[in-house]
This record gives sequence, structure tokens and C-alpha cells, in this order.
Amino acid sequence: MTENIILNSSFESGSQSWVFYTNGSGNFTTGTPAFEETRSGIVTINIVGTNTQLFQQGIKLDPNVEYELIFAARSSNGSDLSISLLKHTSPFTNYGLQAVRFDITSEFKLFYVKFKTINFNSTISDARLMFWFANFAQNGIVYNIDAIILRKLSVEIPPPPSPVNIIRNFNFENGKTDWNFWASSSAQFNIANQGVNNSNAAEISIQTPGNNIQLYQYNIALKSLTRYKLTFYAKAINANDFLVSVFKHISPYTNYGLWQRRFAITAELSQYFIEFTTTNFSQPSISDARLMFQFGSLANANGKYYFDNIELVEVSNQSAVSSVEDLSSNEQSQEQNDYVLLSNYPNPFNPDTKIVFTLKEKGYADFQIYNILGEKVFEMNRTLYYAGENIINWSGQKNSAGVYIGTLSFYSLEGGFIERKFIKLNLLK
Repeated sequence: MTENIILNSSFESGSQSWVFYTNGSGNFTTGTPAFEETRSGIVTINIVGTNTQLFQQGIKLDPNVEYELIFAARSSNGSDLSISLLKHTSPFTNYGLQAVRFDITSEFKLFYVKFKTINFNSTISDARLMFWFANFAQNGIVYNIDAIILRKLSVEIPPPPSPVNIIRNFNFENGKTDWNFWASSSAQFNIANQGVNNSNAAEISIQTPGNNIQLYQYNIALKSLTRYKLTFYAKAINANDFLVSVFKHISPYTNYGLWQRRFAITAELSQYFIEFTTTNFSQPSISDARLMFQFGSLANANGKYYFDNIELVEVSNQSAVSSVEDLSSNEQSQEQNDYVLLSNYPNPFNPDTKIVFTLKEKGYADFQIYNILGEKVFEMNRTLYYAGENIINWSGQKNSAGVYIGTLSFYSLEGGFIERKFIKLNLLK
């Protein structure tokens, strides 16, 4: 693993390298409480806006590489937050993390997410790591964020063929281009800043419900008997559910595999998806399909719908985000039927502790300890261990007081990776 690429990751240099923005009312400072050392980043939200974020920009990333993000967080009332890693400027391309939500509590917890960089082919230095609060916060809430580590896990991985989104102007950054709207009653289609990260979105305003109200795109090319995945972001205000279909654009309006699938929408912008297999045409491919969002009799008077990032791709088995974990509770990990059970005692300790882990069968393990800056301070690699309880002794005599993170990676006797576990070590001096 490489070193941490986040600057001022524990906020011990105050607000340096970090930027706070809100279109509501709030502020960003540093101070106590802290997860480790003396400071954390403190985001106070007085009035919730539609765009409230803390971010660091100018981050350098390599393409098609696995990274891990570790951070500690709490909020005064347990409200959640989400994290994105994206291009800092328009069109805000997803670089591997897109609105990943974390379950924050009123006590500090340590969180982990592993992902692979996507959507660029050479090294870039324009990434933004963004903590997003707008969809979750309440007036008067305070967040504390600390101990942020972003580092590369692996060498470059040859990229698989990238799935191609066959929806044109999928994020409405070109306004209404390629999209059509029809209403048998009083309703309008406009563009509004209500999308992902406050970007453009389609806004459907319905004054009077009618039996035929639809937003659609046609002349979409599909392959026969092929699995597709439709993904989109949506929210509704004073509105109801809607239907989604993919079918022949003109009469007889043949169902091409997705017909009037109903989606229950909330007032919070969320991501939805559905997979389907194309059907009812014998040619190898067709180019006369229509993707339709239909409101009709399901709509409410004076209701509004918003849509963004509409993607229709051939199904890929790959996901950029491979795991999201809460690292703080050893007890929670041990309650699960896991392959590796990990704890240490004493904890806190000064200066010696025993790392204890239980294996279900004989195998190899790598064990490393990192400080909160992501610097490796201890390692034991490819050591053979036996089924049952095993102990690693570690002395922090030469290390400073603070929080350390231990990682245990377990491999089979044949060398195949099985599982990785994390543990928080509290060294006192």
C-alpha cells in the first residue's frame, strides 16, 4: 500500500487544504472533540441548504487502480453523510465514489470503503474528495470528521471494456436536447439545479394530472436478447410514483423488455435501478426503442418530479465500489459468522498489546499497523497460522501516542485471498 494522499488529513493544521461551501447557513472550523490527536474538522449547519459540502481538491489519482478510503466521523444527532470522489469541475465526472452513504452516529466511528478508479485513462490531478451533508442534515447539527486516509491499494489493473451509456444527454447538462415531453393536461418540462451535487436535472411540473404525461427519449439502439441495466436519480415533491417502460417508439408499441415498471419515489434525491433482458424482436439489433417515464393518473396536482444521471448500459459484472464497512466496533465484527475474528487487549495500552485473531482453518496472513497519516509502523507478511486462536505481540514503545489501524489479510494455503479485517489500536503515553 502507498502513502496517504490527503493533505492535512487530521486537521492538525486547522482548515488548511479544506474548503467548505453551503448555500444555506453554516461554518467550518477545527477543534475538539477529536478522534485522535487534538483536532477534528467541525462542520456546523445552522440552516440546511441544497448544497452543503466539505471538500479537498487537486487530488492526484491513477486510472484503473484500487484505492481505500478510511475516515472517522460523528454527528450531534446521528445524521448521515455521503462521500463522492469526482472531477472537481464540470461535468463532475465520477472517479470511483458517487454519493456513497455512511451510517453516522453521535459517537465517533471509523469507516472504510474500497473502490477502483474509473472514467479516466491516464493519471489526473483534478479530483475532489467531497463530504456531502445536504440530503441528511438538520438545522443546528454539528459534524466532526477526522483521520482521513486515501491511499492506493494495488498496481494498475487492465480495464475491462467500459459499458457505454446509450442514453444521450443523460445528465441534462445540454438542457432539453434529445429529450421529449408530452402531456394531455397542464404540465411542463424544464431544467432545474436539483440534480446530483446540485447539477442540472429534468423538472416535470404537473398542475393538472392527465391520462398521458410522459418524458421520453427515442431512437435508442438495443441488442437482441441482451441484459441491460437502467440507472437513474430521482426525487418527487408533492408527487407520487411513476412508471418506466422500454418499447418500440411507434405503433404497435412493442414491449422490448421493460413495461410499466412502477417506482416509489421519495422527496430525497436517490438512485434507482432495474435490470431487464431485451425481447420481442428477432433482428440482431434495433434502433427504434423509446425509454419513457410515465406519470399519467399516478401524478398529484401541483406535484414535481426531478431526474438526473439516466444511464442505460449492457450489464457488467464489475462495480467500482467493492466494499463499505464500519471499522469501529470489534464486537459487531465478532457477532457475524466471519472467517477471521479480530480483537486486541489491553486496549487502550501502554506500550504493549496482544492482537488476537481466530481462524477457521490453517492459512497465511499479512498483518500491518499504520498510523493515522497512513504510514506503516509494523508488518508481518505471509506468516503461516493455524486454525483456532493466534496471537501477535506488538510494542508501541518507539511510537507516539495516538490511534493506529491494524489490517489483517488472510489467505488460503494455495495463496488465494479470503478476507481482510481492521482494528483500531489506542496507544497511550
